[in-house]
Amino acid sequence: MVNVTEITQGDFPGSFTPNTFFTANGWVKVVVDVGANPSLTGDNITVAYFTLEAVGNAGTSSYLNLEVQSLLNDSFAAIPFTPINGTFLIPAATKVVIPSVSVEQGANTIVPVMIKNATDAVSGTSIKLWFNPAVVNVTEITQGDFPGSFTPNTFFTANGWVKVVVDVGANPSLTGDNITVAYFTLEAVGNAGTSSYLNLEVQSLLNDSFAAIPFTPINGTFTVSTGPPAPTLVTYTITNTTITLPQTTSIDVRFSERVSAIIKIEDASGNLVNELYSSPDVTNPLPQIWDGTYESNGTQVPGGVYTVNVTGTNTTTGLSVTDTTKTIIVIPPPPVLTSIEVSPQTATLNITETQQFTTTAKDQYGNTMPGIIFTWSSSNTATGVINQNGLFTANAPGTTTVKAANGSINGTASVVVIFKADYTLFLATGWNFVSIPKKLAAGNNTVEDVFGDVNRSSHSIFLYNTSTAEWNVMNLTDEVKPLDGIWIYSAESKVIPITFDNDPLRTPPTKMLYNGWNAIGLSDTIPTSANDALSPVEDKWTFLIGFDAINQQYQTTIINNNHDGDERDEGNPMNSGIGYWVYMKEDGELAGLSV
Repeated sequence: MVNVTEITQGDFPGSFTPNTFFTANGWVKVVVDVGANPSLTGDNITVAYFTLEAVGNAGTSSYLNLEVQSLLNDSFAAIPFTPINGTFLIPAATKVVIPSVSVEQGANTIVPVMIKNATDAVSGTSIKLWFNPAVVNVTEITQGDFPGSFTPNTFFTANGWVKVVVDVGANPSLTGDNITVAYFTLEAVGNAGTSSYLNLEVQSLLNDSFAAIPFTPINGTFTVSTGPPAPTLVTYTITNTTITLPQTTSIDVRFSERVSAIIKIEDASGNLVNELYSSPDVTNPLPQIWDGTYESNGTQVPGGVYTVNVTGTNTTTGLSVTDTTKTIIVIPPPPVLTSIEVSPQTATLNITETQQFTTTAKDQYGNTMPGIIFTWSSSNTATGVINQNGLFTANAPGTTTVKAANGSINGTASVVVIFKADYTLFLATGWNFVSIPKKLAAGNNTVEDVFGDVNRSSHSIFLYNTSTAEWNVMNLTDEVKPLDGIWIYSAESKVIPITFDNDPLRTPPTKMLYNGWNAIGLSDTIPTSANDALSPVEDKWTFLIGFDAINQQYQTTIINNNHDGDERDEGNPMNSGIGYWVYMKEDGELAGLSV
């Protein structure tokens, strides 16, 4: 029925060993692992892709059974699993059909046996109809569309079967849909509520070369009803029984009487895919178009076989006709890149740190697409840059969006770059208000040592002396001390490494603050609330203002004893490495938080 012609690698990046030497015996085998890569998790992990060739006859099918010999986790322990097997179907385009009917006890009805979708020219057929003679009897058989010889055989009704043999004679062979072989008059002889099979044994179906035509028989059911006969489908055609998306097909039906009608598409499990039509009172609905999509969200369905369910119910008698004999084969289009997911979605980095970003490309069905090439970019290259392997490098404090793109499809992630002064001091382009969090080591503690490599564009470095209300220019030999707020200009962004004094025999720093505005900094390497940092002068300070060097503007003023929970709340942090203005109501000594 089916042959495996090729096996290609799926999502496992390690070793891949396909074994196709036993196709004649009805099995193939693959062995895969992830190699040196992290183990795979999640949904829709593809082990391998199998190319299947239909070698059987139309109308035949084969099982597709999985024998999972091992499924291991990253500790090489067995993972519990449930195999879900499939079926490989070679559908026959041509069908021989007898409809299901419901007839009152003692009444007769005429039922056609039809050949549907005859793609080959039909020259003749021999068909047996099997039934339960305790429920239904065949009282007459009349000729259908075949214009040649017609041989009905009604001598074996007591044994539960009749037979017809027809041919086209000297006329051209018949093709198309709804070719009627014969009309059978059926009499309801059983009790109300009983039913009988109407099974077709097609002994031959020949084309104009007298070769057999592949076909699928569609049997019916005869029911002895308790009331009037149920409605029937007078005509029923589907323009395309195989569609390649986004191709469409048209479904056209006509009922024998006015009914409440529903035309819907169902999947192989009987689940609703798309209700195309619903009307409370109709005989001949307009043809309904299906484009191979779900009703719920308009997305395309996966490839497979879908059943057309046509139901018509007489709202007076409650009797109905349901036809699920017709199917539509959907062939999906090639996968199309639809979305890109970037991981991680957010990252917070210190300057000079790196972050590796990864991507997952998915098609229109949500399946992972391997082998997609991405173009990486950063929206704010001053904050950080990203190479074409997805490695991001943080340059300066700020925020940026990294993007992985392929054509018009892209995915993004957010990056926040912060500044930690326990390792480096950051200068933005322009004026900077900075401070050293701890005492610096000898040989690394002067203005020359700390700021000697800064391009200051001829600007001086300033300290503010509150006691004299004067700006003092710092000399290259002056010591850079903790708790001092220093103003320095930089012509470009600059990262300055600093070295702390690790001598344990030293006292924490202090700074005398005077009535008025004082330039200070935080004597610690971690952010600390203004309330805690200024606790030595708790009753003496009123306002605290930091400077945002990135945007060259002052920050929102923090107010002593403000507990509103907003930006002015004294619980807001003082950040290491940043200078601040503090207003003192009276003189006081500020003690450092760290040594």
